[in-house]
Amino acid sequence: EALASALEADDCPLQDLRLDQNDLGDEGAFAMGRALCSSRNSCLYNLELKGNSISPAGAISIAQGLACSCSLESLGLSDNPIGDSGVTAIANALRTNDVLNWLFLSNTGAFGELETNSNVRNGVDALCTALYDDDSPERVMSSNHTLKEVYGIPSGRKTRLRRLLRFNKLGTPNARREKIDLFLSENPMYIQSSGVDLHLVPRILYKAGRSGALDTVYRHIRENPDILRNSDRDGCGVAAEISRSKRKKLQSWRRSYISTGESSKREPNA
Repeated sequence: EALASALEADDCPLQDLRLDQNDLGDEGAFAMGRALCSSRNSCLYNLELKGNSISPAGAISIAQGLACSCSLESLGLSDNPIGDSGVTAIANALRTNDVLNWLFLSNTGAFGELETNSNVRNGVDALCTALYDDDSPERVMSSNHTLKEVYGIPSGRKTRLRRLLRFNKLGTPNARREKIDLFLSENPMYIQSSGVDLHLVPRILYKAGRSGALDTVYRHIRENPDILRNSDRDGCGVAAEISRSKRKKLQSWRRSYISTGESSKREPNA
């Protein structure tokens, strides 16, 4: 409790805190959760809580702190019986946390190891959803793109999670790009079912800029809904008009060329 209070101090310089095998229990987890929630705590980047008899209730408190943390990059919860419900709470916190890179979850009783309640969501599924919420492109874009590794998950149950973590290792812009590509490949009818005219995709890209990242594109669409309206007077409409003009000139030149050729062929017989 005293250590957690110290972490909340304005001038606390502590960056690396290792409290493994200290029998902190849920009471210590509650205190650490409050410390992580403190907006003043911006230095701590590593918190190791391995083997402290923390239950799902304690994990939920830590998850609440994790959701607020703006500095924690590594969190160790191995050898604590937090179960799938505890891992799910951590996964939910990752939806708003954009700094955590490494998560240690070995021997936590999660991932179907000890959990018998069928109403409890599987921890692997919860982590996958945190990294890739495929309800819509907007939810994909707002998923977690910073978590790079999760230790302790049985190899046979992390195929999809491993792929999403590999995306995150590419950096946030590239991770978003890969996940949007995955979303469109898994939902090939989404654009058509959402009522967006496929012919407007070039217009969207034109407005957002050729070098714009996907998050820029979606933000631009949200801020400028009129971009989805057909208008040949701006953007790609102008480009399309120029293209049509060029085609007409080419067709006219071809007709002229053919007519000239036919006339020259007839002249010797005149």
